Amino acid sequence: MASPSGAQGSLHVRQDVYLYQLLLAPGQTLGQTLETGRRQYVHLVEGDIEVNGTSLNAGDGVRLDELVELDLRAGMRGHGGCCSTCPKRFDRIQARFSSPLPPAF
Repeated sequence: MASPSGAQGSLHVRQDVYLYQLLLAPGQTLGQTLETGRRQYVHLVEGDIEVNGTSLNAGDGVRLDELVELDLRAGMRGHGGCCSTCPKRFDRIQARFSSPLPPAF
């Protein structure tokens, strides 16, 4: 969906961040090798999924550190969500400029 280079029709962003849309059929699996020094985020929009053996349901998210292999397995309802990767240093930069969401969220 987004990348620093705008590759394959993705939105061009001026950050070292990659954002992917994930659509998995029920029971479908997906594996990905992660680059050293990067952090992976998975946010599940709908359905259910296992991320490296940990179950997630719609609305759940997970941050993965120090991981070499990412293994996704959709549950019986399939999966729709997004996955992003960024350098580990990105969190320290973002923390200085972010503010918490209002209680309504």
